[in-house]
Amino acid sequence: MRRYLFQPLLLRIIRVGAVLFAAAFLGVGAFFALGEPRGFEGNVRNALSGSQDLLLRHNEVRMLLMGENIYQTEPLKDLSLRTASLLGPGQLVGADYFPSTLLPVLLMARLPFDAVKTLWLIISMGSLVLLVFTLRWMMAAGGPSNADQMLMTCLWICGIPFWSCLAMGQASIFSVAFTLAAFRADCARRPLLAGVLLAFGVFKYALIWPLVLFFFIMHWRWCCLLVGGGIHLGVHLVLCRIINANPITIFADVLSGNTKVFNYNSLPTVWMPFRSWNEMFPSLAVPANLCGAMLLLLVVGGLLWLWLRRKRTDQHNLTRWTAVLLLLSLLTVSSRIFSHMYGLPVLWIACSPAQPSLSWFQRFRLIVLVLYLCYVPSGVDDLGLSEQVLQALRIGFNLVFAALAVDLGRLLLAGERSAAQPSKVAALRS
Repeated sequence: MRRYLFQPLLLRIIRVGAVLFAAAFLGVGAFFALGEPRGFEGNVRNALSGSQDLLLRHNEVRMLLMGENIYQTEPLKDLSLRTASLLGPGQLVGADYFPSTLLPVLLMARLPFDAVKTLWLIISMGSLVLLVFTLRWMMAAGGPSNADQMLMTCLWICGIPFWSCLAMGQASIFSVAFTLAAFRADCARRPLLAGVLLAFGVFKYALIWPLVLFFFIMHWRWCCLLVGGGIHLGVHLVLCRIINANPITIFADVLSGNTKVFNYNSLPTVWMPFRSWNEMFPSLAVPANLCGAMLLLLVVGGLLWLWLRRKRTDQHNLTRWTAVLLLLSLLTVSSRIFSHMYGLPVLWIACSPAQPSLSWFQRFRLIVLVLYLCYVPSGVDDLGLSEQVLQALRIGFNLVFAALAVDLGRLLLAGERSAAQPSKVAALRS
């Protein structure tokens, strides 16, 4: 009897504690986001001392509007000198993004950076709310209770990568939220709104490419794609004209200069999830890149086969698909700063009563795996730890990452099989 009285009290304490913890993380993240950027050199604190990535994007669009081609200035030192002469000493640019993907920041280009930081923080928090409501729509009536949703969302917010995303001015929350909202708008037969949302959502293209491939291209949502693509094409042509660049060859300029994302040695490799840890491959007779490319093709091919078997109007297992597709992006061209994005869909799956095939142990394992990955600091390489400790952390992280990938793959396959059973029964009866 005492045990049954103790359990609700314990759950209430956990819920209240998670809310307070999440509020503290959001507060500290907002403090860093509004702080003055100090540059990326140095320790983790400097990396979290302001909206670093947002500052780079803001400087990039300012340079573009000045007519400066930031993608062809060689060597890199010349670009830094040119940036300092045009924008002031200490200012930097990254030139990591295709011109049209800078659209969200382009609309704020004329504002002072202090105003941009504040506005982007508000947009990021609004994107969090949009993401939560879109995932609730994907879970439909069989989703977790409101209390469980609040608890899981708060636990997800407390993850360190989420915090650093806010503090560094990253766009991953924004991109995922807008892309999924575009899918929901298109399902509601509002293709114009969906196209506009999708045009903004591809800001973080390295993260959301699987969502666009599966949710839009593979279902030929042509009106939404035409609207979103038309917006990007128009912005691309205008910016190329301003900087006097060839609108076709500029893609090669971005790819060749963006070694941080498009590292040719690690791009096709999926043996380890993160670029900076690719040196840990074992010595194999077959090149690791070739093995990784073949494995990636098998994974994408299997997902395409599953997705093409679905009905266009079928909304079952969308949360599972979202988690798997976000994990796929992390396996290819992402870094640890994005490792929180698939966490919320997995947490909601784990606490959903509409998943009768999940045992309590499977639910517990999913929650533990996700929370472990969400709490690993993204700047662990900069903590000054010994190489032996770093290697142990890397191996442990990748083992947990692989375990989550296997669990999500099994859940997705089981969900699609169960969804196909009623249609097979109906076909036999007819």
